[in-house]
Amino acid sequence: MDSAVSVHGFQIEIDETYETGGLYETGGRAWVVQYPPDKPRNNYKKGQWNSMSLSAHGRNLIVHLNNQLSARLDNDPGRTQGHFGLQLHGGQEMNVNYRGIEILRHVPRLNSL
Repeated sequence: MDSAVSVHGFQIEIDETYETGGLYETGGRAWVVQYPPDKPRNNYKKGQWNSMSLSAHGRNLIVHLNNQLSARLDNDPGRTQGHFGLQLHGGQEMNVNYRGIEILRHVPRLNSL
């Protein structure tokens, strides 16, 4: 698919709105998990360090924002290849810094005899 967007896969939303921690599929379905705007949210700390984790195992994806579940896809029918992006929409007045980024790859254990 030809597009001006360089990320073709899931984006984990990072901004100052209720959308933080949601999953958006660029070049695909758009929002696949979006936090409901009418629900109270207390796990984003504006102006402070926030932690976010993504766990992706096959077709299962889980996102936590400050140790609280923010998005979950179980047995998702979408793509299994591509990239994950940390998304910040243009036009927002926001300073984003990253620290302590870890990318871990699951290595299955061999059963010992």
